[in-house]
Amino acid sequence: MSMRIGEVAERMGISTSAIRFYDRKGLLPFVDRDEHGRRQFKENDFNYIETIDCLKRSGVPIKTIATFIELCMQGDASLRQRYDYLDEEEQHLQAKIEELQAQQAFLHFKKWY
Repeated sequence: MSMRIGEVAERMGISTSAIRFYDRKGLLPFVDRDEHGRRQFKENDFNYIETIDCLKRSGVPIKTIATFIELCMQGDASLRQRYDYLDEEEQHLQAKIEELQAQQAFLHFKKWY
């Protein structure tokens, strides 16, 4: 069963323009098209889109996300590279969280003071 972009956007809670942007930037090479050129999404595509959206919201640059998607498209041969990439991004995100928590603690102190 294939779905159109509006159904995908609604289900994922993101805009159709965000999905189109991802496509223009080459992040959706896995998406099929019908005879009229309209995107036809499969159930498996949701995992990729969810990953792309998470990485983008985490502040990962589009070019870096595109490289990760290329690795995903290579299949099991790139598992180690993908793991290492996600591990590195997790460390960056953890550092951002710690920085924000420190800023929040400072603001709490200033309110108390």
